[in-house]
Amino acid sequence: MSRETLSMKQALQIINTDQMILRDTSMKMTMRNDEFVNQVSHIWEDQNAVELFKKHKQNMEGFIDELRENGNIFANTVKDIADSYAKAGGLAQRLSFTPIQLAKKIDVSKIKEFFSDGENGDDFGFVNPETGPGQVMEAWNSLVADLKSMAADAVARIKAINAFGNTEVQLRLAESAGKVVEILNQHIESSKKIVEEYISKSASQYIKVGAAGSAAAGIGAAVGK
Repeated sequence: MSRETLSMKQALQIINTDQMILRDTSMKMTMRNDEFVNQVSHIWEDQNAVELFKKHKQNMEGFIDELRENGNIFANTVKDIADSYAKAGGLAQRLSFTPIQLAKKIDVSKIKEFFSDGENGDDFGFVNPETGPGQVMEAWNSLVADLKSMAADAVARIKAINAFGNTEVQLRLAESAGKVVEILNQHIESSKKIVEEYISKSASQYIKVGAAGSAAAGIGAAVGK
């Protein structure tokens, strides 16, 4: 038999805790993104990289926007349930909360057209077109794994919050928390195709140009003899 009990203080706490978890997740995502950008900036710099990371920034910030929206939907769900309990109990008290705001500080400014530490000041491309694309994808896959881990951790922490005695209410809130992972997976799948396409296209172009340049240099040397 389920209990039909409610603590208004705990209902507000579940909102506050959820918001704290989402802020923490957003901050960790931002910091991890900074590491990713820094890694790539030492491997690949050109206009293609700049364009790719503009899209990456939009995608990451879109995820943060949806985290915020989901957090407010989650809070309103808790409020509606709490207010219904209060009304059923003949209480005038209603739940009030402050909507969550999440800072969007996804910085990709280190990705430029030219390497900042290049010998000539206008060096661009892959440091090594043979291994560079693989290094970028390795860095990307590591970022993806860490983001998924952060989202899963956030969901686990949200599900651990308990304000309502009714088991079905707890399950509804847990289901809402699980949307965090769904949102992230959607953004990752969207980004994955874009990242792979840009890296593959850029690397093949540099290798092709390099091979053509070597052939041209060989012809020139033969003519000179």
